[in-house]
Amino acid sequence: MIENDRHNFEFEDAHIIFKNFEGVEGPYNRKGDRNFCLLLTQEEADILSDQGWNVKMRPPRDEDDDPIFYTQIKVAFGNYPPNIWKVNKKGAKRRLDEETVGELDNLIIEHLDICVRPYHWERPDGSTGVKGYLKTMYVIAEEDEFAHMYVGPSDDEEDIPF
Repeated sequence: MIENDRHNFEFEDAHIIFKNFEGVEGPYNRKGDRNFCLLLTQEEADILSDQGWNVKMRPPRDEDDDPIFYTQIKVAFGNYPPNIWKVNKKGAKRRLDEETVGELDNLIIEHLDICVRPYHWERPDGSTGVKGYLKTMYVIAEEDEFAHMYVGPSDDEEDIPF
């Protein structure tokens, strides 16, 4: 984890759980709320907690395991939509938008780099905290053994408007 000069946090080779890029309603999610949980190391969890982030810990299942630390990251397409790129192994990339980002829910992610923007909030009762919003994501999904044979021109490059 690196805090950049704009106080955003960059995570290389990140791991995520509880993916809900589609914003499906469920027992822990309101309809339309797009989010995922970012796994953290103990050190990252301590740094973010000290800054007011809501970091959760899941106790280990076995006595030989370590606890799991994570924080929820919101994916919002309002005033500051995230830059989300799906990249294949040949390096071709495709930008995902509000209509296509849901396809990440069903992918097995092989590699993930993300940048998270903190949002400092305060409630009328005086409580405060920090919520993470996705700013940038580059995701490489696991590909099957035939994927490289069927990459077409529309998969290799962005649509050029001229």
